[in-house]
Amino acid sequence: MINTVIINELGYKIDRDDLLAAVEETIRSKGVKERTEIVISLVDEAEMKKLHKQYMETDETTDVLSFPLEFDRVYPDGITRLGDIAVCVPVAERQARENGRSIQDEINLLVRHGAMHLLGVHHE
Repeated sequence: MINTVIINELGYKIDRDDLLAAVEETIRSKGVKERTEIVISLVDEAEMKKLHKQYMETDETTDVLSFPLEFDRVYPDGITRLGDIAVCVPVAERQARENGRSIQDEINLLVRHGAMHLLGVHHE
């Protein structure tokens, strides 16, 4: 079971159950069986640019950033906390239009991508 906390939705109508199913499928596909938690923040371009500059030293916006926990991720309550994912909704909207997807599908895709990074799977 994944405990997903979604904060700062910017007024967008996101299907939380669909998003949770996408994240859970991604996490389980990598063999994670224990109870886990991921925090997902839906942010605007200004906030994403700020995060990107602060953590990646890049002065531009991006679609998704992941922030894996660096320390012991298993807590006394038995929940494995994987980290945080930030998704830039305006960028996701543009990409959805360009790729012929719904905004929900695009955000699901970006959160799946972010979850893979939290699990240590990176692209080159």
